[in-house]
Amino acid sequence: MFAGQLAVIIVGVQRTGGVSEVWRKVKEGNRISGLDLNPDPTERHTFWTLGVGGVFLMLSLYGVNQAQVQRYLSARSEREAVRSCYMVFPSLQLALALSCVMGLVMFARYCGEDFSEKLGSSSRDAMVIYFVMDMLQGLPGLPGLFIACLFSAALSTISSAFNSLATVTMEDLIKPHFPSMSEARATLVSKALALSYGLLCLAMAYLTHLMGDSVLLVALKIFGMVGGPILGLFCLGMFFPCANSIGAVAGLGAGLGFAFWVGIGSIVTHSSGAKRLPPSCHVNATTAIQTALTNVTSRPTGLQRFYSLSYMWYSAFNCLTVILIGLIISFLTGPMKEEEATPGTLYPLLGKLLCFLPEHLKKKLCCVTPLIQSVSKVNGHTLVSKQSVVNLTLPSQPVKYNASTKIQCTTLEDLNAEPNWNLKRDGKEFLITNGRISTLTKEAKHSSIELKTTDELWEGVYICLFEQHINKTIIKNKASAPLDVCLLPKIEISAEPRFPRCTTTEDIFYVNVKCKIKKTTENYTVEWTEGVSPNGHTDGETLTYQAQKVVNCKENSNGSGSPAVSCTMKNICKQNQTRDMKIEVIYVNDPFCAPEGDWSETKADFTAELKCSEKAGKRKRKCSLNNGVATWDEEVSECIEKDLNNVLEKARISDIGLGELKDNAAEVLHEFETITTTSKLPGYANLEASVDVISTIEDKLQGQNQMNRTSIENFIISSSHLLNKSLESSWNATPPENKSSTVAETYMIAVEKFIKRSNITNIPKENLIVDVCNKSAETCSVSSFDVTISISNAGEVKTATFRNLQNYLPYNKNESEPNSIVVSATAENKSIDHITIEFKLINPRPRNVELKCVFWDTNLKRWSTDGCEWLGPFKESSCVCKHLSSFSILMSKKPLDVPGLTYVTYAALSVSVLSLIINLAIEFIVWSDVVKTSTSYLRHTAHVNISLCLLIADLCFLASSQPKGISDLWCRTSVVLKHFCFLAMFFWMFCLSATLLHRAVFLFHKVSKKNYLRFSLLIGYVCPLLIVFITFLTNNGGAEGMYYSKDSCWLVYAGLFKGSIFTFIIPVGVIVFINIFSMLVVIMKLISHHAEISKKTDISAEEEKAAAKTVLRTVVLLTPIFGVTWIFGFAMLALDLTSGDIAYAVNYIFNLLNGFQGFFILLTTCLGDKMTREALQRYLKKPQSPESSVSESSTKLESTVKK
Repeated sequence: MFAGQLAVIIVGVQRTGGVSEVWRKVKEGNRISGLDLNPDPTERHTFWTLGVGGVFLMLSLYGVNQAQVQRYLSARSEREAVRSCYMVFPSLQLALALSCVMGLVMFARYCGEDFSEKLGSSSRDAMVIYFVMDMLQGLPGLPGLFIACLFSAALSTISSAFNSLATVTMEDLIKPHFPSMSEARATLVSKALALSYGLLCLAMAYLTHLMGDSVLLVALKIFGMVGGPILGLFCLGMFFPCANSIGAVAGLGAGLGFAFWVGIGSIVTHSSGAKRLPPSCHVNATTAIQTALTNVTSRPTGLQRFYSLSYMWYSAFNCLTVILIGLIISFLTGPMKEEEATPGTLYPLLGKLLCFLPEHLKKKLCCVTPLIQSVSKVNGHTLVSKQSVVNLTLPSQPVKYNASTKIQCTTLEDLNAEPNWNLKRDGKEFLITNGRISTLTKEAKHSSIELKTTDELWEGVYICLFEQHINKTIIKNKASAPLDVCLLPKIEISAEPRFPRCTTTEDIFYVNVKCKIKKTTENYTVEWTEGVSPNGHTDGETLTYQAQKVVNCKENSNGSGSPAVSCTMKNICKQNQTRDMKIEVIYVNDPFCAPEGDWSETKADFTAELKCSEKAGKRKRKCSLNNGVATWDEEVSECIEKDLNNVLEKARISDIGLGELKDNAAEVLHEFETITTTSKLPGYANLEASVDVISTIEDKLQGQNQMNRTSIENFIISSSHLLNKSLESSWNATPPENKSSTVAETYMIAVEKFIKRSNITNIPKENLIVDVCNKSAETCSVSSFDVTISISNAGEVKTATFRNLQNYLPYNKNESEPNSIVVSATAENKSIDHITIEFKLINPRPRNVELKCVFWDTNLKRWSTDGCEWLGPFKESSCVCKHLSSFSILMSKKPLDVPGLTYVTYAALSVSVLSLIINLAIEFIVWSDVVKTSTSYLRHTAHVNISLCLLIADLCFLASSQPKGISDLWCRTSVVLKHFCFLAMFFWMFCLSATLLHRAVFLFHKVSKKNYLRFSLLIGYVCPLLIVFITFLTNNGGAEGMYYSKDSCWLVYAGLFKGSIFTFIIPVGVIVFINIFSMLVVIMKLISHHAEISKKTDISAEEEKAAAKTVLRTVVLLTPIFGVTWIFGFAMLALDLTSGDIAYAVNYIFNLLNGFQGFFILLTTCLGDKMTREALQRYLKKPQSPESSVSESSTKLESTVKK
């Protein structure tokens, strides 16, 4: 619609000749006038008609008009309805302004023309349509669009009016008489009513055509005739308590009669106010004077003048008529009494206007109701507040700070309602409940509050409220009164400079002392100690009182004393608050720390303090004295984010009685969740404050299990955020020395207790997962973060699994480290004696390293193994505990050690090395005497190489027995040599066993010495060299941790088939297996040979016994040289030391047998061989000894092999 008006105005201005031409014509035509202050009510448009009468007209249209009220009721809330009014007024003014401009453009375009012949009798109503068609006729579609907009706006307004009329008629006139009418019939009747009102509207339009005035003028007259009396009726009922129903009906009838009389009279007599100006384009002075004289001489008189009342005054006069007649009739028939008035429907306007009259006169005049009340609407209920039936008794004098007090509330009668107490302070209203500070008592006509201590939190206006519910009306009987508390401030005292320094003993200077307090309404009297001169105070967010103290460096120049200063603040109740401090002067010979950054000069053994910038708390730094030299310690920050500090303060006072505890806790948790989500919270102080919030809320909520799910989730989310990796440095910061428990312990216990007490469900978060197992399940099994807890017959089980918390709880860092996350379990049935926990280890368990299943002992404040058992290396991630608590796994930092094994190994290897040297010397001495056959050559060649390799390996082992005392290069070199020499020893054993097996199986096939030597060198040295070389290269060129371990100077074992150790174990295992097979073949040959002999001849028992001894001696002789004892090494690898005593036994056996391997080789290959022994005896020129049983067995073995 606005667009259509603008289009018409713009085109009209353009065709008229522009804005200047339009302005010229309307000015010359006297269409622009100034402010008309003529009070004549017959003048159509003056300041008074528009400013006063227009207000009543708008009130009737937008205040009590049924169609408009129905629109208000369709809004979602009262606020939206009010907002719609605020929005419609500017739009209405804009539409009126555009209409006025359009009228001026029309005048400028058509002034001086006569349209009576073109438009007929409806020339004035059709003028706008004619103007639109005339201006927009050259623009196709625009005239029709404008007309469509005009009619659509009119139709929407008319249709809503029809619907409103039909609804009112249906609900108020028809349904009360036909209550059983069906919905379908009611809908049909409503449609018929709307159609009837439409036809009536057409008839009214026709009658308007016959009235001669414009449609707008007639419509506004009708609005004034009908809306004015209705507005008067509403005003009579709302603002005048004395008005009764008879007066209201009489007033409405009188108002309607007066309205129709004036309105119809005006229409019939065509008296509609002042005459219109002539349509001429030029109005000169003569024309204006003639028009004015004509108006004066032709001004109506008598009833004609009464009918000429401006239509803008219709609503005002009709409204006042209803009020005056209604009041007169009400006084004549008896005014309405107070108890007869419906609560919530009165506003004593007259009583407020006559406030200067005494109360008894106002009551006699019935111009005020003694009920002091306020009315509002909430969810269709009428709320009425009364303040006359409730009395509130408070202390008449200000209450002393921290003193107890009592507030009482009484009623004149039993209101059958419980009182609610509220405290209004700083623009906020708090519900007072039973709490740590306040105690409420409630009786029929009496209620009281007892405050244990009063401070600034309890100062304010107290409200005692009784709510009565009567049908849909809520009557609030209340009383209010202020409580004044004598406050005492928190004083911060400081000195500038904090540590004044004397350069000479003659120095005298002033030190400024400041006492700061928070600005309040309390007026304090400030007193200083003697010798201090006050110099005023400054105002701001805080009050700062200043004084000066004179410091004389000559006095106490030996540094034995410090001047003392104190400030005392006294409130009006004569209570004092004092803060004092000593000004620590740095005398001439006193050590001190020089200024550094923000830190000024500080006396030794004292701590400097600075206030945190834009945060709560302080920064501290101590100046320590070490050996007579003053040095700065590290800064300790106690700075806390202001938002976090405010939340902590709210948590601490959440249970004092201001508001419901659960509501206060919910607010704290909501704000805390927001802070932990949006803020990084750096530093130990912020972390400690955050944990304090959690711990404080948990402590306050003891016995409370009514927290809603949102609050519970906020608690869990906040707790999870505190375990973020970004806060790791804060968790690991060193706590203050006076802390009895760590922040991590406080955090864990608080979360565990909160979960146990809360009606919680499964809540998985990033760092904290809460799980609940069903009560009905026989065995509860809960899994989270790869940790599974199983409990039988426990009822409802709640678990909390914490990520990263294991790193923050205290543990013995020299002995163990955490190797699993922390899981906490609580159960409905507390008598639990078996809990199975399957952890996921953070780091793989190294070999021989023991794991400990632990729980957090709250009494000892540390991890404890009591009642928890680790299931061993074969179930290394499993624990079984006999009680509920918080559990984890600690892994020892050092592997288990076999007691005395090192000394046994050193002794055995020393004997072995000596034996191998002797063995090689003997072989060198007797070589020419014993090596006479191919078999002896092959055997002794293998013996020499085996002894040589074992000797080098043992020497390298002894040389690297202290890994920490040797270089990395030598450690790596020794590992390579041991790796190669041990492998070469076994491969030479393989060559020996292969030769023996070949001789035993293929008796008549001989191998030349040359071929055997080639075969043995290839197998004995080339194969191990390739293995070592390939292993070295594939492990990053023999890198530490991959090829060798610096801690042991040996190959790396990283688990089953993991690590370079298996390039040694696998070849050795294969060779030992082959050697055992070869030994078994030899034994079988011996047994079969004995069996053949027994078939041919009878063998006595002694011979049978000798044959068994031969087999046994063969095993003893071949076991060391074949490396069979290394089979215990495989058992040692298979058994972890954590397996128990059997693992220790295997370790002892393996080290003893293989430590003395060189000694065994000496016994079996040299001293046990007859030929070697005889050759040695000849070399030493000693008489031959009797053949021992060992040499006989050796000879028999060789002869058997030859056969």
